[in-house]
Amino acid sequence: MKFYKLIIILVIFFKTETVLSKENIFNVNNIEIEIKSNISNNDLANLAIKKAFDELSKKNTFGS
Repeated sequence: MKFYKLIIILVIFFKTETVLSKENIFNVNNIEIEIKSNISNNDLANLAIKKAFDELSKKNTFGS
């Protein structure tokens, strides 16, 4: 009986995944950052991640 319940849940999940989320909801284009003279690679990576997160937040908040 548990096996049948699991199969039903999986079928429902796979059938509704396109309904519950947009196709390109997590797609973020290339992020361009300005390289300053005395900045480390770690700081550049953190800056790029912050910019990408901000873009993703705007995209999901405003639905554009």
